[in-house]
Amino acid sequence: MLPRRLAPLILSSLAAACSSAPPTPASPSPGAETAEVLRLERAMWEAWKRRDLDTIRRLTAPDYRTVSEAGPEKAGGFDDVIRSFPKFHIRDYHLGEMVPQVVAPGVVVVMYGARIEGTYGDEDISREVAEASVWVRRDGRFLNVTLHEITLPARK
Repeated sequence: MLPRRLAPLILSSLAAACSSAPPTPASPSPGAETAEVLRLERAMWEAWKRRDLDTIRRLTAPDYRTVSEAGPEKAGGFDDVIRSFPKFHIRDYHLGEMVPQVVAPGVVVVMYGARIEGTYGDEDISREVAEASVWVRRDGRFLNVTLHEITLPARK
């Protein structure tokens, strides 16, 4: 369940994504779209683990936004990702079941849980997270436009 204060940010991101670029006229079927987006979401994780900034750039929209439990007022853009990238070191990750949902032609939201093992600078960032990732088809290819990531409470 999303905290109420984050819902407006996600909805506004979806609205902007849907209005900023029309889907490709001959959009693939929803099943093909979700399969492609799931593949790209996994490729994004691998790129972070391999420290492959070129792939991250290729899969991320220039108007990308990310939000965490810090709230929408702390939402970052792609420039923030690039600036902080050298400090991130993902040793490993484990992805839970990904649930894709086509919310409009050419717009897919992927929701899932994940386990991150790594560091940010000298800080251990290993934790369980819940992810909601928004992908939009622009100029014939899907790009990641929004990531909502929150840290889950530690399991007892």
